[in-house]
Amino acid sequence: GLAWKTIRQQHDAQRLHLTITQLEAKLRLKDEAAAKIDSSRGDFLAIASHELRTPLTQLLGFADLLGAMAQDNSLDVETIVHVTDSIVRACGRLNEVISQILDMAQLDVNALDLKFSTITLETVLRQAIEPYVPAMRERRLALKISGLKGLPALQADEQRLVQAFSQL
Repeated sequence: GLAWKTIRQQHDAQRLHLTITQLEAKLRLKDEAAAKIDSSRGDFLAIASHELRTPLTQLLGFADLLGAMAQDNSLDVETIVHVTDSIVRACGRLNEVISQILDMAQLDVNALDLKFSTITLETVLRQAIEPYVPAMRERRLALKISGLKGLPALQADEQRLVQAFSQL
């Protein structure tokens, strides 16, 4: 009776202690993961802030240039075309950064809608570098993609992979 009850209570106490220890370990892991996420979020915000300021600075500079040239009556068609092309490129970059921030916000709430399809790594990489080709030509840089033809196709979200590789 009493001995059996005591043994049972000790056994229950040991099981409870083990459960508490396991829960503490899980909580510690979750705390560590949350700290890493917070650190990553801070890094992302610093980078995003810089990435937003760059095209904004370009937009302001080109707007100032147009204004000054208009006041001096020194605008010619070639300059207008060059400046407006630059403004359009800066707006495009700004739009990309904002889209990436929104994507990160969706990832944060696990709401990102992935669309899986069969794709090749070569296609993804070519799409990822395509927006940078004019800048590479301008700087006389060359980028060669090779050795990808034999790789098997992937089941992945093409747009998101292109986005990830373009960030690299």
